[in-house]
Amino acid sequence: MGMFDGKKDKKVGSVGTLPAAPSDPKVAAPRLPAGNPAADRLLPGAAPAALAAPAIKPQDLKEQLRLRGKQEGGSATVVVGTLDVALLLDSTGSMDYLIASAKQQIGEIIRRIYETAPKGLKIRIQIINYRDYGSGSLLVEMSALTDEVEVLESYLRRIQTSGGEGNGGEAVEAGLEKVLAQNTFKVVLVAGDEQAHTRTNLQREGQGDKRTAEDIAQICKERKIPIHTFVVGNDGRCAQSFACIAALSGGQTGKLDGSDDMTHMAVMAILAAAGGSVQGGNALVQKYLTAHGGADGRALSGSSQAFAGKLLSGNK
Repeated sequence: MGMFDGKKDKKVGSVGTLPAAPSDPKVAAPRLPAGNPAADRLLPGAAPAALAAPAIKPQDLKEQLRLRGKQEGGSATVVVGTLDVALLLDSTGSMDYLIASAKQQIGEIIRRIYETAPKGLKIRIQIINYRDYGSGSLLVEMSALTDEVEVLESYLRRIQTSGGEGNGGEAVEAGLEKVLAQNTFKVVLVAGDEQAHTRTNLQREGQGDKRTAEDIAQICKERKIPIHTFVVGNDGRCAQSFACIAALSGGQTGKLDGSDDMTHMAVMAILAAAGGSVQGGNALVQKYLTAHGGADGRALSGSSQAFAGKLLSGNK
C-alpha cells in the first residue's frame, strides 16, 4: 500500500487545440481506441532529427520539460497557467508505510505528470499532513506550495508519524480546512486508513464548532475543487467515509493496494484536472493509460483500472 512562491501565476486557462474525446466512451475497460486522432497527436513520439535533445538525467525535470517543449514545437496542446494540487496524507502512527511510499514516489509522480500534461502548464504541490485532535501543534503540518521536487522530498523526510487513538476517526476535516483557507487549489487528493470525524465524534472530542469533512466537501463542490480519496487498508467505515467525501465534492475514490497504485492514481487524478476541460482531462487520462497500462489499460492493477474508469465516466 502506498502514494504528492512568491509570484502570482495565471490559473489554468482554456484548452487550445486538444481534440475532443469520444462523446460516449466505454469505460468498463479504459482504453484509447486505435486510430483515435487524440492518440496520434498526444502520444509521445521521437523528436524530429533537427530538434533531437541530448540525453538528460531523469531527475532534472525542468531541463526535461524545456527540451520536451522544443521537441513538440507548435503541434502540442497549449494550456498556459498553473495547476495547484493539495496532497493530504494521514500521518498518524499507523501510516509509516504511506509516508515512506510518498517519500519514494513524489518525484516519479511529478515526472509522469509533466511527461503527459500539456506543455506550458506548471504544476505546484502542497503536502498537508493531518493527524488527530490531541496531537497539539502537530495536528496539521504543511510543506511549501512548490513545483520543486527537492523541496517536497526534503519536507517528507522530516515527517514523523504519531498519534491516532483509535477513537473512530482522524482529523481529515482539519486538513481540508487548510485547503479552503489557501483558496488556490484546483484538485485535492486524500489518502488514509481511518474515516473522517462525524458530527457526533467532533462533539465528543470537544470540537463541536468545527465543520465536518462532508461540510467542506460540499463547499469544494461549489468552488469546483474535486476531492479524490484513496483508502489504505480494509476498514469499511473509512471506505464509506472517503466515498462520501469524494462524491459530495465531485471527485472519485480508489483503494491503494500497492505502491504502484499510488503513483498511477495520483497522476491520473491530477491529469484529469490538468486538461482545462472535461474532454481535455479525459484525453490526458487516456494518454496515460495507453503509455503505462497498454492499449486496454490492463497492465495496471485492478484498483488503478477501476479508478481510471471512474474518472472517465464521472467526467462526462
